[in-house]
Amino acid sequence: MSSALRFDVLHATEEVRVLSCTCRPGGTGRAAEECNDESSIVFVRSGAFVKHVPAGRITADASSVLFFRRGEPYSVSHLDAHGDECTILRIPDADLLDAARAHDEAAEDIACPVRFTHAPTEPAADLLQRRLHRALRDAPQDEGIVAEVVFDLVDAALSAAARTAGERTRVPRRARTREEDRDRVETAKALLARRFRQPLGLRDAALAAGCSTYHLSRVFRREAGCTLQDYLSRLRLRAAIDALLERREELTSAALDAGFYDHAHFTNAFSRAFGFPPSALRRASARGLLESLPRVPN
Repeated sequence: MSSALRFDVLHATEEVRVLSCTCRPGGTGRAAEECNDESSIVFVRSGAFVKHVPAGRITADASSVLFFRRGEPYSVSHLDAHGDECTILRIPDADLLDAARAHDEAAEDIACPVRFTHAPTEPAADLLQRRLHRALRDAPQDEGIVAEVVFDLVDAALSAAARTAGERTRVPRRARTREEDRDRVETAKALLARRFRQPLGLRDAALAAGCSTYHLSRVFRREAGCTLQDYLSRLRLRAAIDALLERREELTSAALDAGFYDHAHFTNAFSRAFGFPPSALRRASARGLLESLPRVPN
């Protein structure tokens, strides 16, 4: 069976990779056997196909997420000639093993962290993966936000797989483990406080905290009440606001000095946080009229 298979890299960092796969088969026959060289989590966006693995066959459609496991041989056959379109997520093996352990007590092999083969896609996760695909297809996105979204999708896929398989969905946390996690979060906060003006990401913070990027992403949100990227943005916003209130710098200079990529990045973060653009703060500060500022809705 001839097949036109296309992979587009939508996002690639050391933390996460997101690819779009489009397959347009020449027929409905079964393709030759392949072997995964790395683990992937694959959300089907459209179309359908059958994945043949040693344990049996899996019918994958737009309500499915599949786990392509490192070293596992497989082959694919299509139900019709229209083919399929998928979103592929890849994270480092250490992160994937950490994620798997949160949902599956038997996950111990870093070479093949996920024992599950497939799962149904919950509606919220399906919508999220489609929004991620469209956003990355249309324009580059903030690396930290993309990593958080990918980790959310990995969690959703593993949680659905565990429920379907009847496994325990959450491994009980020991008190000592919780204490260690809190210490990791405080270490990450200290790093952000010292270096928030510099380019920083989950990987930098995870190296300082001595854990995987996936693990820090999860425990930071639990302990700090927000994502690491949101926390970093708050620190940068406060530095930029001080500069604007003191009328020391123009908007772009204040944004760059505080660690934002550019004027647009700063404006978007400011508007999300306060409900009005930084230009309104600048104008009010120049007039000395606090009352003229828009109020954030309650």
